[in-house]
Amino acid sequence: MRPDVCRHLVASALLLCCSPALALSIAFSPASPSAGEAVGAILTQPFNCAVMPPRLKEAAAGSITFESLVPDGVVHCPFIPDPPPTVSVHSVDLGALSPGTYAATWNVYLYESSGVQTLLESTTASLVVAPGGGGPAPVNPIPALSAWTLFAMGGLCAGIGLRRLRRVRLLHRSAGAA
Repeated sequence: MRPDVCRHLVASALLLCCSPALALSIAFSPASPSAGEAVGAILTQPFNCAVMPPRLKEAAAGSITFESLVPDGVVHCPFIPDPPPTVSVHSVDLGALSPGTYAATWNVYLYESSGVQTLLESTTASLVVAPGGGGPAPVNPIPALSAWTLFAMGGLCAGIGLRRLRRVRLLHRSAGAA
């Protein structure tokens, strides 16, 4: 066999074996949220600088849909790190979700200049939001200073200011006498 053919066969075999490891994936942070808790989706895909970051297309009761577009034609990537990463990781904030089971779908479309979108890849994941305590966790208030502490700090600032004013006046008097 010719060396080029062998090289292509080996590269094709590696690509076919490794492609399941480099598929689209959806994960959630936190993995098991409660109602009222802010949830984020972590979307991972094989590195392709031409793919636009995923966006939240639809969030209805029990369904969440993300969408990414791959433009057709020649695409000039603004920045390709060296060495290029194997995957791209994107985060999308979903906010606080109500209790229930959500089916998340991520669709990657080829966007042609004519405006036609062709589905290239799709993946799904499930998210279960447990009932929570009826809302977000309480926030601990910042402790305020007592009235006496504020009074003492104000007096300290006034004393420093008066001392500075006295020095400036003494400097002006000595400069005027000379």
